[in-house]
Amino acid sequence: MHLPDASDEISLFTRYEYRSMRVHLLRGVGAPHAEMVACHRERLDFCLRTVGPGHHYTTRAFAELDELHRQTGEVDVAERLREDFDFAAQWKAVCKKAEEQAARSSETKFSC
Repeated sequence: MHLPDASDEISLFTRYEYRSMRVHLLRGVGAPHAEMVACHRERLDFCLRTVGPGHHYTTRAFAELDELHRQTGEVDVAERLREDFDFAAQWKAVCKKAEEQAARSSETKFSC
């Protein structure tokens, strides 16, 4: 896994936002379910390749794909995705990073 250095962060943000905007635009025009799933999956795969499973971009991409499957009654697909992604462990990693950052910046402690 390649973690971006500071100079790559803007580029990474732009590439992630492009994929997120595609998801939202397709949702807005009422794209077919299969197209929505493919777009969400492409964004999740992009995140897994670029920042890894424990990054908040990846967690958000996973959560939105999971939600899309659940909203259409594809609970079995969502559950398999959740197991494959190991959502509980990834969410813990994101929460731990957020709590560590909050402690360093003297933010009010929060709980995930």
